[in-house]
Amino acid sequence: MKAIPKIFDKEKGQWIELMAKPIADEVVKIMKEDWLSNKKTIDYWLLSYKEQSMGEPVQIAIFTDGNEVDGTLKSDLEWMFNGYVSELQNKKLFNLQDFLNYCYSTKTELPKQFKVSATVNFDEVDEPVKLQEINSITTNPSVLGILDETSKGSIEVKYIYNDHPIEDKKLIKENK
Repeated sequence: MKAIPKIFDKEKGQWIELMAKPIADEVVKIMKEDWLSNKKTIDYWLLSYKEQSMGEPVQIAIFTDGNEVDGTLKSDLEWMFNGYVSELQNKKLFNLQDFLNYCYSTKTELPKQFKVSATVNFDEVDEPVKLQEINSITTNPSVLGILDETSKGSIEVKYIYNDHPIEDKKLIKENK
């Protein structure tokens, strides 16, 4: 007797015979669903520092998995960011990694960091800017331009799972 394992597909309402590839696909699907189960739609914080004598502000964008709803974490981070940048001799030389190291050394809590994929569509440019894999804390000017609304267009930010951007729980922001 040959036993063939089967699984019930709720979406199709039918039993499916499992072979090696379908089993692997089903395992990946279950793992992805489990990974996403504690995530919310991607959200963002935009931290900005500007003095009257400065031309452009110093900014960082922080993408979150939606679980960092604690206003205290955000306000503490803003306070540290503003204090750090105000002490810089030349604000144009702001370095994100130096700031993150400063946060670690002062034991300032940071939101969980992860990789995201972002596609930025500027209204005045035909081709989108595709950022395949960036850190969730970034100073990328294309990203900042849309988030701070100094550029017209849109941004789509996706979680990366198993080295691929996924459609689930993505952030879409438009400035028209």
